[in-house]
Amino acid sequence: MGEIRRRVIQTETLEERLTGQAKELRGRAGAMPAGVEKEALLRRAKQAEAGSQMSAWLRSPTRIKTWGWAYEQASKATVAY
Repeated sequence: MGEIRRRVIQTETLEERLTGQAKELRGRAGAMPAGVEKEALLRRAKQAEAGSQMSAWLRSPTRIKTWGWAYEQASKATVAY
């Protein structure tokens, strides 16, 4: 038998977790002297913020509404050969 999968229920949204991670990384980077490690932390913070923004955009009703309209238009289109 395989291992039992551990299930975790998230109490915060993905956006909240990524934003918190970005703040924590920026705080750690602020306490470090300039160098490669500091730049790596700042890069990871930027990636976390970008991920948070993308997740929020993907959830937005405007995007869903817009893509729904585009899907309807594409399905109505007839292809002439």
